[in-house]
Amino acid sequence: MEIRKGKASDFQVLWRILKDTPELQSDPEGDTYDKKWLKEILSSPKENLILIAENNEKFIGFAIVHYLKSVKQSLVNDLFVIKEYRKQGIASKLMKACEKDAKQKHFRYITGFVRTNNKKMQKLKEKLGYKKGNSFYFYEKRLK
Repeated sequence: MEIRKGKASDFQVLWRILKDTPELQSDPEGDTYDKKWLKEILSSPKENLILIAENNEKFIGFAIVHYLKSVKQSLVNDLFVIKEYRKQGIASKLMKACEKDAKQKHFRYITGFVRTNNKKMQKLKEKLGYKKGNSFYFYEKRLK
């Protein structure tokens, strides 16, 4: 298993997973992501990081990170491993690679949101030394 930085040619596989995976959706209509957003993430490595986990050149997972430079913080927006590759330490390796990247940038924090019903991700974060913060409700308004 290897972890590498994402590139433009990863767009289609990332897009398919982001659109077709209910656990990654915050919008009940399954409209959380749009193509423009993903293209911007892939084309702006100074503001974002995409890490791709591969096994024998087969895509098996990813992490999407946004850099919040003004507060010296990395925000892990998405972390995903294909079901048949779960429970093999891949998510932990992706998170550790995100942490390494944040340390190299001299950031003070690495954060992320986890759904309240995603107990597996909560357990992983706690295992990796993350502390649970205050609870919030997520509100959004679609602007047309």
